[in-house]
Amino acid sequence: MNGKVIGAIIAALIIVGIVGIWYSSNPPSKGVVTDPKGAVIAKMGSMTCYHYQANITTVENNVTEQSLVEGGYSNNSYFFHGRKENFEWWGLLKGMNLTEKILKNGTVSRVNLTLTRSEVKDLTLYDPIKTGLRVLGSTSAVKVSKSWITANYTIYITYNGLGAIMTGTIQLLYGKDYSPQRIELKGKIIRGNKTLQEFTISAVILPSCELPEWVKELGG
Repeated sequence: MNGKVIGAIIAALIIVGIVGIWYSSNPPSKGVVTDPKGAVIAKMGSMTCYHYQANITTVENNVTEQSLVEGGYSNNSYFFHGRKENFEWWGLLKGMNLTEKILKNGTVSRVNLTLTRSEVKDLTLYDPIKTGLRVLGSTSAVKVSKSWITANYTIYITYNGLGAIMTGTIQLLYGKDYSPQRIELKGKIIRGNKTLQEFTISAVILPSCELPEWVKELGG
């Protein structure tokens, strides 16, 4: 992956759609039959802050990486704390500016970068809310069973600065108020006939607006 975004399998919601704003102001009345997919998309689109805990596995160039990531979005900032073998990182993304603290082999380093738009897209590609909202909104064919929504998806993305296709499946568990509680994403990123990466994301969504203390230490 790009060195500037080595700590990055994270971050946040960029899309706040009109449908989400409308749903927040006009929740369905009791007894009214609601389309679960539409209600969940509206709920996700109106979220202004959240936390998540995710297990993320990527396979790229025959190299498998597994990470445990705690991240979220609040106060217009995207933040993340990730761990994998011999490596731990903390990051804060505000606009195009990324601040990171990296612990590797017992050595701590700090990085301050101004990212390009392409790098911001790469950084936030694996965020379960942002990507989950996009892929769920891209398909009309969904299955609903016991508060789970399941769907296949195919979307166009920018990956490492160039266009690519991301395709796979999403499973989303929602609560009584249609808020997302768990998101399972599986997929692969393709350019032409080449598979650039395969990935799985298993994330628990936590409705919290509080910033962790370490975010404040990074300037949040």
